[in-house]
Amino acid sequence: GHVMEAAEHYEAFYQLTEGSSWTDETGHTYNLLACEHLWRIYTLLADKMLENKEHQEAITTLIKALKMAKEG
Repeated sequence: GHVMEAAEHYEAFYQLTEGSSWTDETGHTYNLLACEHLWRIYTLLADKMLENKEHQEAITTLIKALKMAKEG
């Protein structure tokens, strides 16, 4: 429920900040923050999928997490 909703919001945030140089008060770009949060969210979702024996979905989600980790 809430984790899926968070993923949707951070995916929108990621798209809004992609290619921008907007930064927070610490100097980190908002796109970097979006990547970090999406990496964590996707990892949580994949863990839940593995608990539910949804292996293919978990693999797909972990690949998304890896993409965010590399980008961030």
